[in-house]
Amino acid sequence: VSRRLGEMMMAESVALGAVRISLMLLGLLAPSQAVVRAVLDGNSSMMDFADMPALFGAPLAPGGVRGYLMEAKPANACHPIQGPRPGNGSLGAIVLIRRYDCTFDLKVLHAQRAGFEAAIVHNVRSDDLVRMAHVYEDLRQQIAIPSVFVGEAASQDLRVITPWLLCP
Repeated sequence: VSRRLGEMMMAESVALGAVRISLMLLGLLAPSQAVVRAVLDGNSSMMDFADMPALFGAPLAPGGVRGYLMEAKPANACHPIQGPRPGNGSLGAIVLIRRYDCTFDLKVLHAQRAGFEAAIVHNVRSDDLVRMAHVYEDLRQQIAIPSVFVGEAASQDLRVITPWLLCP
């Protein structure tokens, strides 16, 4: 019974798409550079991923943004997305969003409205980094959270970490 309960809890956690890592977005000295740092297993190991900060929204604070990573639903965030699941402790939530199908500013605004503290938009079939710019001035003025862009390999690595961390 105990094993079955554990399997059910694991399946539910995986289905939610939540990555139980502490994810930190750190701004570096140059405004065009930042790093996504995944801190695994209570600070015992870390993985860094190159990224490109957006040209809109809040800049990354010197200490970065810490939170749990969750995949956007729908994945492209072109329509309102599900908000973060409560109960992640004292950390907030950061959302992982797939590129394409609509503008970057709309994706990040949907993330903000859903209650995420930051957004990571990832490339598709490419590891090229893109500087996210806004298209609509009225949307840009509403965006108050930081966001960054990463390549597809970084997003895949973050997804691979998910089941391992959800299954202690």
